[in-house]
This record gives sequence, C-alpha cells and structure tokens, in this order.
Amino acid sequence: RNRDLEYISNSPSSKWTRNIIAELHSSARVEDETFTVLDTDEARGAETVTAMRHVLYKGSCKPLEIPSLLQAYKDAKQRVILLDFGGTIAERELSNIAMKRDFLGVSKRKLKPLLVAVLKGICSDKKNVVFIVSGNTTKVLMAAFHDVLSDPNTPLGLVAHSGLSIRWGSLSDAKTRLRRHEDINFVNKDESKEKLSEAELIMHQKTAQGWEFALPGISREWGQWMKAADVQSIIEDYTWRTGGSTWSQSPVTTTWDFRQSDPEWGGIQAKSLEEDLMNALQKVNVPVEVMRKKNTVQLMPKGVSKGTAVTQILKELPERMKDNPPVDFALCIGDDIADERMFSALLDFYRPAGNQKQDDESIGHVYTCTVGRKPTEAQFYLNDTKEVVDLLKQLNDKK
Repeated sequence: RNRDLEYISNSPSSKWTRNIIAELHSSARVEDETFTVLDTDEARGAETVTAMRHVLYKGSCKPLEIPSLLQAYKDAKQRVILLDFGGTIAERELSNIAMKRDFLGVSKRKLKPLLVAVLKGICSDKKNVVFIVSGNTTKVLMAAFHDVLSDPNTPLGLVAHSGLSIRWGSLSDAKTRLRRHEDINFVNKDESKEKLSEAELIMHQKTAQGWEFALPGISREWGQWMKAADVQSIIEDYTWRTGGSTWSQSPVTTTWDFRQSDPEWGGIQAKSLEEDLMNALQKVNVPVEVMRKKNTVQLMPKGVSKGTAVTQILKELPERMKDNPPVDFALCIGDDIADERMFSALLDFYRPAGNQKQDDESIGHVYTCTVGRKPTEAQFYLNDTKEVVDLLKQLNDKK
C-alpha cells in the first residue's frame, strides 16, 4: 500500500535480514535450556532490533511427563480439564481465514474429525469436567464446536471473551436455566426487540443460548465508555498507519488485530497503541483494562481474565456437582500470553498454604502445560498442537 511505501523504502537490507534470522530462530526447536529473543534499543523512542541474546527459561518448565500424567488420570475419581482453543487444540488460522473472521465475525474453519471424536469421548466420561477457555467470541465458539455441542452426551463447557462469558453446559444451575427460558421467549417477541439497543439484544440472545456473564449489564455501559475515551478514533488512526491491521468491537470488548502486519512494525505500533489507550482511559476514569495478547491489543472490563474464569469454575464446581467426589486431577493447556493467568490461577487454587511457587511440581494432581518452549508460569510444555491432540487421544483411550 502507498501508506507503507516510506517505511519499506527507508528500512535497510540489514533490518530485513535480522527479521528473517529472528523468525528462523523463533521457529526452530532448540535442545538446550535456552531460547532466543531480541534485544531492543528504545533510545530514539521506538523499538529497533539490535542483537540477539540467549535467556534462561523462567521457572522449571520441562517436557510433560506423559506416563505419570496418564496414571494420575486413570486413578482420579473427578477430573477438570481446561483447554485453550487456537494454537492449543487446533492450529491457528491461516491468514486469509483469519482476515475473513475479522471482517465477517465468523470462522468457516471446522474442527478436524479426530479432534471432534476425542472431545466427545473425553466429555462423555462422567468423571470429567471439560472447558474450552478462549479469547474468541461466543459466536465463533458456538460455530467451531457445533459438532461437539450437538451431541447431548458431551456436556462441553465454554469460556468466551477471555473469561467474560461462561457456558456451563449440563452444569448450568436452576437460575441460569430459568433465565435462558425467559430470554428465549423474550427474543422471540418483536415488540421486545424494539425496546432494546443492538448490544442489549445480543446479550439477551446469548443468555438464551445458555451463556452467563461475569459482569451482567456491561453491554449497556461499554459503548458509552468507548465513546467517552474516544477509543474509536485512536484505534482507527493506528489501523490506517499499520498496513494489514483491523479492529472490531463487540458488546463487551474492543480488539485491534495486527497479525497480518509486518511483525516488527506491528509490534512497535501495538506498544504505542497500548500507551495511548491507557492514557485516554485514565483521563475519563472508566473500569477498562488494556491487555496485550498474541498479535492483538484488547480492551476488556477490569477484573476479567482467563484466570478469573478458571477460579470461578473451580469455586463453583462443588456446588454444581454436589453428588460428585472432590477434584483430584486437573489439567490446563494453553499457548498464549493470556493463558499464563490460567496457569497461575489453577496452581494458586490448589497450592497448599505456605508453599512457594518453586514447589509447584509437588502439587501431584495438577498439571499446567504450555505449547512451545517459552518463559512461562506452567510446569510443563508440549511442542505443538499435534502433541496436544495426541495427549487428549491417550486420555480418551484410558476411560
């Protein structure tokens, strides 16, 4: 695009060479206990790649010990399994499909038959409580997992918007079922629709589908908060100057996506956007948090994350499953920055009082696992989505 011409023309060949080398290093699997990151020079107010260095892994993350996990799974009487979606149980979308989802709000990618069969098998085991914990919208998750959800024997739970929306499936309580019944009747009445804003109508439709919300009524406030902080004009400015970037606003979140942009330029712009958004939000004093995720900058209500969703699930399970034994096996797998809060929440919930973080391996029935070797709060890692699906298949075979 013409707007990118100046940046491309003024970037020397050495910069493009360093970018290529950096990408090669990031995609290569290393066998020692180090990985490669980029040093940056911010003396001129922008991130400029200057060198590469080796950094030790944080914590004691090591390859997942599958035999011991399988034995713990087999011996358990009640299990909780928490899985991220894109990049964990399914490969991330190709760029053209991701763009289509950004513009149309839906994804046409379906889960592979093997993954559908494995999820159905794991969910059908009455000892298991399984949740997909994702940053995707409710619409994307309902479409992606339609083949699993349509089977009444697979009560899969879903978490959307990084913890803002939870769908308990068969574990929905009586109040949720009553609200769902009321909203089904409500959204079917034409006169009711005329009294609602588009955002409020969408929220009623989601409740009719069985979704619960961490902050009920937030849809009525979200648009006003975004307008007060002039978020739209700020993000549109960054979208114009960053080729390949897009942005979208749901009734409860606002997201800027730069996965189609030049990685270095997109990262520079994302950092600058974060600062501008935080300054704008502080001026109007609204309860909104700016979160940096993989290739996105997202605005969410404060106090909501994948970590808070996991804590809520673990706290409510005993009440929702009164006739079941306590959880004696917990597995959590994710690949993104946002998943780190999931790992921490799970470990904090089951960590005995007085235990230090370095003793997390002693929590024998809890397994936190990241996808790919990286600095992480997780105890273990698997290399890629194929290994994750292979692990789930082995768990399914153990029932």
